[in-house]
Amino acid sequence: MIRSPSSRWVCVALLGLVLACDRTISANDYNRACTQDAQCSLVKDGDVCDNGCGCPNAAVNNDALVEFTTDRGSQARGCGPRFVGGAEACAACSTTAVCRAGRCEAQP
Repeated sequence: MIRSPSSRWVCVALLGLVLACDRTISANDYNRACTQDAQCSLVKDGDVCDNGCGCPNAAVNNDALVEFTTDRGSQARGCGPRFVGGAEACAACSTTAVCRAGRCEAQP
């Protein structure tokens, strides 16, 4: 099969588009084990390019927080302008991190 050079670039462009669209992060990919609430930290799970004021919606073990935050920041590169509103622009979050059945969870 003979391929033209232009078809190769289309494939690369399509592959790049697919990779650029995968900008989600899941707390389930990190350590969530716990025995008490103090071992858990809140995180924002989901689309790292979401510019809104979403409240934390998941929790990880404190030992996994740095890794989660670093990975989220790495994935967010190239997302475009970030939300830059002040505290008054977002509703207050009342979510807390709890240890439930040996697993860190976010509790509204």
